[in-house]
Amino acid sequence: MAILGSMTNAQEKLSRVNFQGNRAPGSREPSPPNESESSIEVDRAYSRRDQVAACGGIIKDRCGKIVEGFQLKLPAGDELTAELWGCLMGLKRAWDNGFRKITLCSDSQQALSSIQDEPSNLHEDYQLIMEIKKC
Repeated sequence: MAILGSMTNAQEKLSRVNFQGNRAPGSREPSPPNESESSIEVDRAYSRRDQVAACGGIIKDRCGKIVEGFQLKLPAGDELTAELWGCLMGLKRAWDNGFRKITLCSDSQQALSSIQDEPSNLHEDYQLIMEIKKC
């Protein structure tokens, strides 16, 4: 019986979601995050054999609740490029969600150093790094 109640509750909540990105009629607006704080956790995947890269991550609010997840398959690139794309996507999605105090978490020290330091304009990811710095 508890499972049926849980399913009914889930179905009711899902009925208020429009999966095209707009709120369904009758759904409540989410309450704004406190002080617009969030954290972004990003990671990348890379196959040397297939030369395929992807990135993804999650955005959490101040309380640690997951607000959004994101992922992207990249047409080309390496591990660093994929991690940097994850950083850029996460920062832009967090900003779009109204967050202004953002902590970026990555397991790639190379990616974080690339963002914090001034890159050479000869760096293969120069444009991507500069776009991240604008965020």
